[in-house]
Amino acid sequence: MKLKATLLAGGLFLSFFVLQASAQSGSRSGIGIGIGNAPAGSFNIAIDTSPFASIYFPQYLSPDFRVEPELGVLRVSESDNNGTVVATVVQFGIGLFRVTRISEQARLYAGMRAGLFYYRVKIEDDFNSDSAVSSEYDLYLGPAIGGEHFFGDHFSLGAEARLLASFLALSGDSESKESVLSTGGVFFVRWYF
Repeated sequence: MKLKATLLAGGLFLSFFVLQASAQSGSRSGIGIGIGNAPAGSFNIAIDTSPFASIYFPQYLSPDFRVEPELGVLRVSESDNNGTVVATVVQFGIGLFRVTRISEQARLYAGMRAGLFYYRVKIEDDFNSDSAVSSEYDLYLGPAIGGEHFFGDHFSLGAEARLLASFLALSGDSESKESVLSTGGVFFVRWYF
Protein backbone atom coordinates (compact mmCIF):
# COMPACT_ATOMS: atom_id res chain seq x y z
CA MET A 1 0.00 0.00 0.00
CA LYS A 2 2.88 2.40 0.76
CA LEU A 3 4.35 1.75 -2.69
CA LYS A 4 1.03 2.61 -4.34
CA ALA A 5 0.63 5.78 -2.30
CA THR A 6 4.20 6.77 -3.17
CA LEU A 7 3.59 6.13 -6.88
CA LEU A 8 0.37 8.15 -6.79
CA ALA A 9 2.05 11.04 -4.95
CA GLY A 10 4.97 10.91 -7.39
CA GLY A 11 2.59 11.00 -10.35
CA LEU A 12 0.74 13.98 -8.93
CA PHE A 13 4.04 15.79 -8.28
CA LEU A 14 5.29 15.01 -11.80
CA SER A 15 2.04 16.28 -13.34
CA PHE A 16 2.22 19.49 -11.32
CA PHE A 17 5.87 19.96 -12.35
CA VAL A 18 5.02 19.39 -16.01
CA LEU A 19 2.13 21.86 -15.90
CA GLN A 20 4.35 24.49 -14.23
CA ALA A 21 7.19 23.96 -16.72
CA SER A 22 4.73 24.20 -19.59
CA ALA A 23 3.26 27.44 -18.27
CA GLN A 24 6.71 28.99 -17.78
CA SER A 25 8.04 27.98 -21.19
CA GLY A 26 5.00 29.33 -23.02
CA SER A 27 4.50 26.00 -24.78
CA ARG A 28 1.14 24.79 -26.00
CA SER A 29 -1.28 23.13 -23.60
CA GLY A 30 -4.81 21.85 -23.87
CA ILE A 31 -7.59 19.70 -22.54
CA GLY A 32 -9.19 16.68 -24.13
CA ILE A 33 -11.67 13.88 -23.68
CA GLY A 34 -10.76 10.33 -24.57
CA ILE A 35 -13.37 7.59 -24.95
CA GLY A 36 -12.34 3.99 -25.31
CA ASN A 37 -12.82 0.46 -24.08
CA ALA A 38 -13.07 -0.25 -20.37
CA PRO A 39 -9.82 -0.49 -18.40
CA ALA A 40 -8.26 -3.93 -18.31
CA GLY A 41 -7.99 -5.15 -14.76
CA SER A 42 -9.38 -7.53 -12.24
CA PHE A 43 -12.63 -5.58 -12.07
CA ASN A 44 -14.64 -8.82 -12.32
CA ILE A 45 -18.24 -7.99 -11.66
CA ALA A 46 -21.35 -8.38 -13.78
CA ILE A 47 -21.54 -4.73 -14.84
CA ASP A 48 -20.49 -3.73 -18.34
CA THR A 49 -18.13 -0.75 -17.92
CA SER A 50 -17.50 0.03 -21.61
CA PRO A 51 -16.97 2.68 -22.82
CA PHE A 52 -14.69 4.41 -20.34
CA ALA A 53 -14.05 8.17 -20.66
CA SER A 54 -11.08 10.08 -19.27
CA ILE A 55 -9.99 13.70 -19.29
CA TYR A 56 -6.54 14.35 -20.76
CA PHE A 57 -4.31 17.39 -20.31
CA PRO A 58 -1.84 17.45 -23.25
CA GLN A 59 1.23 19.65 -22.67
CA TYR A 60 3.68 20.26 -25.51
CA LEU A 61 7.02 20.90 -23.84
CA SER A 62 8.58 21.30 -27.28
CA PRO A 63 7.26 20.86 -30.84
CA ASP A 64 8.27 17.19 -30.75
CA PHE A 65 7.65 16.16 -27.10
CA ARG A 66 4.32 15.96 -25.26
CA VAL A 67 3.41 14.99 -21.70
CA GLU A 68 -0.23 14.06 -21.11
CA PRO A 69 -1.63 13.54 -17.60
CA GLU A 70 -5.02 11.81 -17.51
CA LEU A 71 -7.85 11.43 -15.02
CA GLY A 72 -10.91 9.20 -15.32
CA VAL A 73 -13.84 8.41 -13.05
CA LEU A 74 -16.60 5.86 -13.63
CA ARG A 75 -19.49 5.00 -11.29
CA VAL A 76 -21.98 2.32 -12.27
CA SER A 77 -24.99 1.13 -10.26
CA GLU A 78 -27.09 -1.92 -11.10
CA SER A 79 -30.13 -3.14 -9.17
CA ASP A 80 -32.32 -6.22 -9.42
CA ASN A 81 -34.61 -8.23 -7.11
CA ASN A 82 -31.64 -9.51 -5.10
CA GLY A 83 -29.96 -6.20 -4.35
CA THR A 84 -27.69 -3.48 -5.69
CA VAL A 85 -24.13 -3.43 -6.97
CA VAL A 86 -22.32 -0.07 -7.06
CA ALA A 87 -18.93 -0.03 -8.77
CA THR A 88 -16.50 2.92 -8.83
CA VAL A 89 -13.32 3.19 -10.90
CA VAL A 90 -10.84 6.09 -10.56
CA GLN A 91 -7.90 6.33 -12.95
CA PHE A 92 -4.84 8.57 -12.73
CA GLY A 93 -2.05 8.29 -15.28
CA ILE A 94 0.49 10.03 -17.45
CA GLY A 95 1.74 9.64 -21.01
CA LEU A 96 5.14 10.63 -22.43
CA PHE A 97 5.24 10.96 -26.23
CA ARG A 98 7.58 11.79 -29.08
CA VAL A 99 5.53 13.74 -31.66
CA THR A 100 6.15 13.83 -35.42
CA ARG A 101 4.41 16.40 -37.59
CA ILE A 102 3.50 14.72 -40.92
CA SER A 103 1.63 17.69 -42.41
CA GLU A 104 0.39 21.11 -41.38
CA GLN A 105 -2.75 19.54 -39.85
CA ALA A 106 -1.63 16.03 -38.84
CA ARG A 107 0.65 14.65 -36.14
CA LEU A 108 1.67 11.13 -35.16
CA TYR A 109 2.96 10.27 -31.69
CA ALA A 110 4.45 7.26 -29.93
CA GLY A 111 5.51 6.67 -26.36
CA MET A 112 4.47 5.20 -23.03
CA ARG A 113 1.50 5.44 -20.68
CA ALA A 114 1.59 4.54 -16.99
CA GLY A 115 -0.83 4.98 -14.15
CA LEU A 116 -3.01 3.67 -11.38
CA PHE A 117 -6.58 2.35 -11.23
CA TYR A 118 -8.58 2.27 -7.99
CA TYR A 119 -11.61 -0.03 -7.97
CA ARG A 120 -14.31 -0.12 -5.30
CA VAL A 121 -17.35 -2.42 -5.38
CA LYS A 122 -20.22 -2.31 -2.88
CA ILE A 123 -22.79 -5.11 -2.96
CA GLU A 124 -26.02 -4.66 -1.00
CA ASP A 125 -28.10 -7.81 -0.48
CA ASP A 126 -31.76 -6.79 -0.05
CA PHE A 127 -32.83 -10.30 1.00
CA ASN A 128 -30.46 -10.49 4.01
CA SER A 129 -30.14 -6.72 4.59
CA ASP A 130 -26.40 -7.19 4.31
CA SER A 131 -23.67 -5.40 2.37
CA ALA A 132 -20.05 -6.05 1.42
CA VAL A 133 -17.36 -3.68 0.16
CA SER A 134 -14.14 -4.58 -1.63
CA SER A 135 -11.46 -2.42 -3.20
CA GLU A 136 -8.13 -2.74 -4.96
CA TYR A 137 -5.42 -0.79 -6.77
CA ASP A 138 -3.98 -1.78 -10.14
CA LEU A 139 -0.88 -0.32 -11.80
CA TYR A 140 -0.58 -0.20 -15.59
CA LEU A 141 2.27 0.48 -18.01
CA GLY A 142 2.75 0.10 -21.74
CA PRO A 143 3.43 1.55 -25.17
CA ALA A 144 0.92 3.69 -27.06
CA ILE A 145 0.85 5.05 -30.60
CA GLY A 146 -1.63 7.50 -32.04
CA GLY A 147 -2.37 10.41 -34.28
CA GLU A 148 -4.42 13.56 -34.38
CA HIS A 149 -5.76 15.82 -37.11
CA PHE A 150 -6.18 19.55 -36.48
CA PHE A 151 -9.25 21.41 -37.72
CA GLY A 152 -7.90 24.93 -37.24
CA ASP A 153 -5.41 26.08 -34.61
CA HIS A 154 -7.18 24.77 -31.51
CA PHE A 155 -9.40 21.75 -32.24
CA SER A 156 -8.20 18.23 -33.06
CA LEU A 157 -9.62 14.73 -33.43
CA GLY A 158 -7.45 11.68 -32.90
CA ALA A 159 -7.14 8.02 -32.05
CA GLU A 160 -4.67 5.91 -30.07
CA ALA A 161 -3.82 2.20 -29.81
CA ARG A 162 -2.34 0.79 -26.59
CA LEU A 163 -0.76 -2.40 -25.32
CA LEU A 164 -0.95 -2.19 -21.53
CA ALA A 165 0.40 -4.51 -18.86
CA SER A 166 -1.69 -4.24 -15.69
CA PHE A 167 -0.29 -5.41 -12.38
CA LEU A 168 -3.18 -6.32 -10.16
CA ALA A 169 -2.65 -6.25 -6.42
CA LEU A 170 -5.72 -6.94 -4.36
CA SER A 171 -6.10 -4.85 -1.23
CA GLY A 172 -6.90 -6.23 2.18
CA ASP A 173 -5.43 -9.41 3.64
CA SER A 174 -5.20 -11.23 0.33
CA GLU A 175 -1.70 -11.93 -0.95
CA SER A 176 -2.86 -12.89 -4.44
CA LYS A 177 -1.35 -10.95 -7.31
CA GLU A 178 -2.21 -11.09 -10.99
CA SER A 179 -1.11 -9.47 -14.22
CA VAL A 180 -3.00 -8.81 -17.45
CA LEU A 181 -1.70 -7.86 -20.89
CA SER A 182 -4.37 -6.17 -23.00
CA THR A 183 -4.86 -4.05 -26.08
CA GLY A 184 -7.07 -1.00 -26.17
CA GLY A 185 -8.17 1.86 -28.36
CA VAL A 186 -9.18 5.42 -27.54
CA PHE A 187 -10.88 8.11 -29.61
CA PHE A 188 -9.85 11.69 -28.69
CA VAL A 189 -11.31 15.17 -28.93
CA ARG A 190 -8.77 17.82 -27.84
CA TRP A 191 -8.84 21.61 -27.52
CA TYR A 192 -5.53 23.51 -27.36
CA PHE A 193 -5.13 26.99 -25.87
